[in-house]
Parts: sequence; structure tokens; C-alpha cells
Amino acid sequence: MRLMIHHAYKSSRFYNQKFKHANIHPEQIKTTEDLRKIPLTTKKELMKYDFQDLVSNTTNLSQCHVSRTSGSTGTNFSIAYDQHAYAYERALSLRANLSCGQRFYDKQLTIDRPTDVKTNFQWFQKLRIFPLYHTSIFQQPQEIIQIIDEIKPDILYGFSSSIWNLAKCIINNDLEILPPKLVFTTAEVLDQKMRSDISKAFGCDVLDQFGCVEMGRTAWECPAHSGYHMDIDSFIFEIEQDAQPVDDGSQGELIYTNLYNYSMPLIRYQVGDIAVKSSTDCICNRPFPVLSKILGRKDDFIIKSDGSTFPPILFAVFMKYQQGVKSYRIVQESQDFIRVLITIDDKYSKQTENQIIAGIRDLLNESIQIEIEITEEIQSEMTGKIRSVISKVAK
Repeated sequence: MRLMIHHAYKSSRFYNQKFKHANIHPEQIKTTEDLRKIPLTTKKELMKYDFQDLVSNTTNLSQCHVSRTSGSTGTNFSIAYDQHAYAYERALSLRANLSCGQRFYDKQLTIDRPTDVKTNFQWFQKLRIFPLYHTSIFQQPQEIIQIIDEIKPDILYGFSSSIWNLAKCIINNDLEILPPKLVFTTAEVLDQKMRSDISKAFGCDVLDQFGCVEMGRTAWECPAHSGYHMDIDSFIFEIEQDAQPVDDGSQGELIYTNLYNYSMPLIRYQVGDIAVKSSTDCICNRPFPVLSKILGRKDDFIIKSDGSTFPPILFAVFMKYQQGVKSYRIVQESQDFIRVLITIDDKYSKQTENQIIAGIRDLLNESIQIEIEITEEIQSEMTGKIRSVISKVAK
């Protein structure tokens, strides 16, 4: 941690200015508790600077892997990984997969963004070591299922909503596939209904992984399903609510300090995800503490009239069992107006509509205007993710 802070101060124009503006010198940061002396870093703040001001002056960008992320506004933001950091990030992800049961010769099919779909094997994959296949998240479920049937992957990896759509297609059409060994989901909150359907369709265990483009994968489920193991050897995790650390068992916003990406330091980065800190260790005895729950992004929380927040996963429990509703999106347009977009089948009725309106009001315990809008399709974000809850109310 101390090495990274000194490096950021010396090599990043952004952090050099940030430290000086806060009247802080790296020598003052000796422990993780001292880290809180440093002001938070936000994506909005970073985007005011030129990319060169964020990247270390010792980094050769022409030799870097540059990843792009897109937030709720669709604004792109780039993250640079030099060759060492990128290799470390890949190895970190692989450590979790191997720990969960993946083997060196298992075939993996990743359902990914079109920009990340790779068609060429690396040298070790040509030797059938970690053979990796890709397909686009925007292909139709029937097409992806056909690819699964052809490749017969041991490992299936992709966005939670994408794999859930495949599972529903398999279940609804009574299809049969050769079960993979494991399904890894990522990028979106995985609720119990989604997990149950995926496990039923693919006939194997479902393990969820958590992270962001800015940091890579940061936490992961093991087969014990006792929470999300935090990679504390590679990141410092802080969980805060109202600028104060939360107690075990309480929810708060995740704040990361990356300990390995010297090409583009990120210190006390406020990523916008809400999680619950566990009060117990996982029963697997792995030496990584756990987050007990991932509740979603801050922008996905409904803001109530008293200023409190309502997590999107609770809507999932309610909405995904409404008769005739195939998919949904809840949009908080203002403090007292919510729009509910739904796709339906022939089981949908006026009774279901009334149940949705009454149920949302009961969940929020507030009398607000609710408008139901039937649509043919719930559009995904540019990233391929499908956000089920969006709040436009200022946080």
C-alpha cells in the first residue's frame, strides 16, 4: 500500500495534485487506517483530467492493454493496464476459478461484449491449456445454445442476465444440453430466482463473481456459497456509509485501493457498488474474508422521500414472480413518479397490473404515481448489461 501511494504521488499528475490540495504527503500514510486521510476518488472527478494525467509517467501506453467502461450515462472511461498488471489481473481471476474446480484442460465458453470477443487462441491455448471460446452477448439465445451444443464447454462464463436468458430459453423449450461442470456469472446482481433457473437449466453449480472494469475481478463465490471472498492481497477494501466505516453485518459503499496496477493508480476509488460486510468467515476456511451480499450499484437504488434507499434486489424478488411478466425495468423518473416497463405473455392481465402497482407502493411504503408501460423488449445498456432498476433522482 505504501509503495503504491508513493508511486502515485511521484508519477501521477492527478494524485500529485490531489495530495497537495489536501495537504497530505505519502509519509503520513503508514497504516490502512491512515488511508482515510486521503480524499475519495470518483469517476466524475477523473473524467475532468486528460488520460495522460491519470496514467503513470513511467508507463508506455503503446504497450498497455486499455479497457473501457460505460456508466449509467453511457460515458466512456478508459483504464490502462501495463503488461505486468494485465497478466496479474488475469492470474487473479484464474486463481478463483481454479479454486472453485476449473482445471487446466477444461474448455471455457465466455459470453462477452462484441468488442471483447476473441477469435485467435494464444500459444498455450493451442496446446489445449485453458482453451477459451467467445461468443457475443448480443446473439440470440437459440444461437448461443447451438454454440454451446457444438463446443460442449466445461465452463460457462458471462453476464448474469445473459446466462439467465439462456436458462429460460432452455427451460421454456424443454431443450437438453450436455451439462457443464460450472457456470460463472458476473457483472450484474444474481438473485435467487436467476440462480435457481440457471442451475436447473444447466444442471450444475452456479458461482457468482464480482468486480468492475476499473479494478478487474475483486471478489468471488466459492462452492460453499457463504459469501464473496475478497482478494485482500490485491486490493484494500473499505465499506463506508455517510463517510464512516460500517460495522460487520451493515451495508455500505465499496471503496477500492488497487495494489498492483502501477500503470494507472487508483486510490480510495468510489466505484458506486453497495455491499454488506460479513460478520463471519466462510466455512471453506480459505484465507480471504467475505462480503455476505452484493446489493447492486448506487445508481440502481430507489431514493425514498425520507432520503433512505431501497435496493434493486428486493424488486427482483417481487417482480419475477408476477404472472405474465417476462422481463421488467423499474425507472424512478422523479421523487414521486415511477415508470415500470414490462414485456408480457398471454398470462398477463389487468389483475397483474394492479398487483404490480399495489406491490411497489407496499414495498416502498409510500403513495407515489406508478405507470405501467408494456414494451416488446427491455433494451440492454451499450455494455450489454440489462439494468432492472434505474433511478434518475439525484443522490
